[in-house]
Amino acid sequence: MTLPEDVESFRSSCGSHREMRKQVSLFLPLSEWKTLRLEAARQKVSMTELCRRWIKPEMDRLHQE
Repeated sequence: MTLPEDVESFRSSCGSHREMRKQVSLFLPLSEWKTLRLEAARQKVSMTELCRRWIKPEMDRLHQE
């Protein structure tokens, strides 16, 4: 059984330890939400995975500070 790409990338970004996770919610204008949804569909990933990919470089930078 293969896992969806977003699950695999999430697992690899978490490492081997289990850390408590928290959810982040955003309120966007409907037009921006639709644009985000279309981009996720274009890349064939979930909206969550798309956001993780966009956030990761900044999180990596913050961890280095």
